[in-house]
Amino acid sequence: MNTISKKLMLEIMSFLNSRDFKEDDIYVKKASQRIKSEVLVSRLSELLDWINPRFHFSFTNLDRYEFSEDFMDQETINEIAEEYNLLFKNLPELNEIFKLKKLYIEFNPSLTKSDIQELYKFVEDNYVINPKHMTRYIRPSKD
Repeated sequence: MNTISKKLMLEIMSFLNSRDFKEDDIYVKKASQRIKSEVLVSRLSELLDWINPRFHFSFTNLDRYEFSEDFMDQETINEIAEEYNLLFKNLPELNEIFKLKKLYIEFNPSLTKSDIQELYKFVEDNYVINPKHMTRYIRPSKD
């Protein structure tokens, strides 16, 4: 895995785990200035879940992440596609790893099978999910 991809993945994992930035974060911090936090969190979470071996099931498509589903209406599909367009535009380093298509994301064709396996292993070894961020439930404030 090249240096940019490794740093990017570490930043994504750290941001999703803490919802904050480290002092030396570059890529995700810059993207956060142009993308709403909710969009950044949800789309990066989906991408990371797709490549996280802990979430691979027999029906998981390992070749591409399709973000449109049969049950979605066209408006929802368009909204999701626009959010991914915004993400890839403002976090261009993602293109080192992924390629955004109209209705799905796939691995960059320049990556070999061994590169992809290394990426899976890297996520599996380094991504520790913070249980506080496992749900979209908003805890009531204690006033």
